[in-house]
Amino acid sequence: MSFLSKPVNKYKTLLNSLFRFTAAAAKKFPDDPTSTFYDEVANAAGSSGDFNALRDVLNKRIQDNCFNTKRNFNFVTDETFSPSVLNDLLQTLSTLNHGVTRKTAFDFLVIRLCKLHRVDDALQVIEYMARNDAGCCRPSATTFYPVLNLLTRQKSLDQARRVVDFMSKHGVKLDLTGHNYFLSAHCYAGDVAAAAGVLKKMEEDGISADARTFDALVLGACKVMKVDGAIMLVRRMVDDGVPILYSTHMFVIGSLLQMNW
Repeated sequence: MSFLSKPVNKYKTLLNSLFRFTAAAAKKFPDDPTSTFYDEVANAAGSSGDFNALRDVLNKRIQDNCFNTKRNFNFVTDETFSPSVLNDLLQTLSTLNHGVTRKTAFDFLVIRLCKLHRVDDALQVIEYMARNDAGCCRPSATTFYPVLNLLTRQKSLDQARRVVDFMSKHGVKLDLTGHNYFLSAHCYAGDVAAAAGVLKKMEEDGISADARTFDALVLGACKVMKVDGAIMLVRRMVDDGVPILYSTHMFVIGSLLQMNW
């Protein structure tokens, strides 16, 4: 039986190492873990390529009421990203517990990819959500926020409209936040006609304006030097009880100073 001695010793060494690692991890695990702690553990697992450990961490953090954060996937960088890594992540996230655990993990992966300006990859994640989860983890309007925010800030409005068509294809309607992204882009460019078109669409959809809607409109009025119109909008906000953002005040004050008023 001497021919078995080396493999047995080898496996025994591996098992002992595993037990020591498990014991050390258990010892270091805090009694009251925080989201920051889970971010660090998740990134350590992801950086090492241990996607099984990543799955366990993402499941457990929700069970401990430490919800996912935008730092969840910081191990995904321009240097570490590859199609195979994305595929591994999609496979891993699809095995997470149903409900908020899986949905928020996918959503924060989309946020991370948009942070890296990888819109096509972010849309691939969303397509995967829609195709593979059979209603358990379908994309919502909030899933698309980082994509629309990035594209409208980049003034890639045609591509952003194609994303809206993509949303509609999957039964997701553009909500107030989505409309505000487009409105802000048009107003920043001083395109009053396009901004009016967004407002008309909001009215047709029965969507009421909020503080960010007015903020964008005031910006648009100031961009075309219609300060009197901007002041009227501010008065409308006061009358309607809409909170006025700091930036809204600054748009008006900046325009007044520019005009030496």
